[in-house]
Amino acid sequence: MKGIEHVVGAEMNVGFEVPIPEVDRVLKRRQRVLRKVARATAMSEREHPIVVEKGVARVHAPSVVVPACSTLTTVERTRRAFAQLVAPGDGRLDGNLDHAALLIAQAIDSTVNLEEQLQRLDVLAAELAPTTPAELALGLFGGADHDPAVHFSGNQHQYYDPDNSLLHRVLDRRLGIPISLAVLLIEIGRRLGIHLHGVGMPGHFLVRSRDGFIDPFNGGVMFDEQGCHALFRRLAGPGAALPDGALDATPPAFIAKRMLFNLAAIGTNQQQRRALHATRCLLATFPDATHREHVQHAYAAAEIGQFREAATAAERALETIPGAVHEKLQTQIDRWRSRLN
Repeated sequence: MKGIEHVVGAEMNVGFEVPIPEVDRVLKRRQRVLRKVARATAMSEREHPIVVEKGVARVHAPSVVVPACSTLTTVERTRRAFAQLVAPGDGRLDGNLDHAALLIAQAIDSTVNLEEQLQRLDVLAAELAPTTPAELALGLFGGADHDPAVHFSGNQHQYYDPDNSLLHRVLDRRLGIPISLAVLLIEIGRRLGIHLHGVGMPGHFLVRSRDGFIDPFNGGVMFDEQGCHALFRRLAGPGAALPDGALDATPPAFIAKRMLFNLAAIGTNQQQRRALHATRCLLATFPDATHREHVQHAYAAAEIGQFREAATAAERALETIPGAVHEKLQTQIDRWRSRLN
């Protein structure tokens, strides 16, 4: 692959393709933070990608302000559309991943026009002519020949800027984080007949193809499976081991959920109540939403004065909430409903 250095790490006993200066700069900056990823080895395959990124964002997000562009009417309309999309359950979507990502963006930014944004993806796909996953990755991300004026980049300097998680802003700025750039790659690939899967490796989202694992955040470089294990050790520490199943395909609805968890964590840190309400509202639409997610939705709604919505969301939580706190939550519901009089 032109411009990509093939490296054989002595401690790895495996060769994998990676532009060493770019990756080393990113990984060294993040290594101390992402040692927390090692704790994910005790979690289930389904849980660890969400918990790790949520935890990192909660501790380290800088003060980047989310524009208060959402409206309650848009959020409710988007909530209904999103609920229909995730209704199949078990990680499936009744539609495509780009639609889910753009509904998330629309819940936070009411100016998002879904049809226009989908057309932008169509045009981008039409401008490329790849026949393999590797060619597609190079076309979008550039590899060692990366040009920020032409290719999409990982936002290394403002990693927790919420715009990095909103697909329309990724298209506007050509900047994103691993998971949003992965969604872009997967959906452009789908339009071109190139089959790709998201992979929720703890701490760093990848894309799996027939040719290997693609890292959209670092120029679209490719790894084999052993290279992924080596990357994880560099992120989490020499003794860290990937959990079983960590390189399996992440179902599309779980990718959307992970994006929402990231945005909720950023919204909490930056005290963006409307953005947090929008993300909590969508998280509560998943068929497997827990009582905790319904309660979080309720309190987020109450924070912006939507007491009817808060009470309704909390009542959903009553169905499965532990008995020890059932009475306390019912009292809170009564207080919210009393404010409607």
